[in-house]
Amino acid sequence: MTNYKPKTLQAMAHRLAPRPGYAQQTNEPKHESIANGNSVPRVTAGTIRQLWARMGAIYGHKWISSYGESDTDGTWLTVLGDLQPMQIKTGCERTVTVHRAWPPTLIEFRDLCTRGEYACAAHAPMLPRPKWNGPTETGLEAISTLKRMLRGTIDHENGSV
Repeated sequence: MTNYKPKTLQAMAHRLAPRPGYAQQTNEPKHESIANGNSVPRVTAGTIRQLWARMGAIYGHKWISSYGESDTDGTWLTVLGDLQPMQIKTGCERTVTVHRAWPPTLIEFRDLCTRGEYACAAHAPMLPRPKWNGPTETGLEAISTLKRMLRGTIDHENGSV
C-alpha cells in the first residue's frame, strides 16, 4: 500500500492549471439570465471561432481576405454577443442562399441571423409585374372626364357640363 500524503491547495492548483496545447477556458458567461430564472445561451468567443471556421469553409479566401483569420479586435463578438448560437447557425444557413458570391458584412450577417432571409430590400425578389388586361370601363370614363376638363367643356368643381 502506498503512503498517501494530502497535498496543499497550491500544489493541487498547479496540477489543475491549463497546460499548453489544451483548450483554455474563459471566464466569460455562456448563458444570460432572464426574468423567469431560466438561462438563455448566448454567443461567446468560441461561437465566433466556429463562425469563422464555417464561413472560411463556405467562402474560402474571400472570407479571410475580407475579415482576417480571426475576430482579432472582437468586433464580431461585440455586435453578435446578444444573439443565441442558434441564430448564428440560422445566419450561416441563410448566407448561402442570399450572399452566393461574396460573404456578407457584419451588419448584413446580423440581419440574416435575426430578421429573415432577405435582410434588406436590395436582396428581396421583386414582385412580378401585373398583367395588363386592357382598360376597364371605369378607367375609360375617368380618362374621358379628365379630357373634357382639360378642354374646358366641363365644370371643374362639380363635374357638370
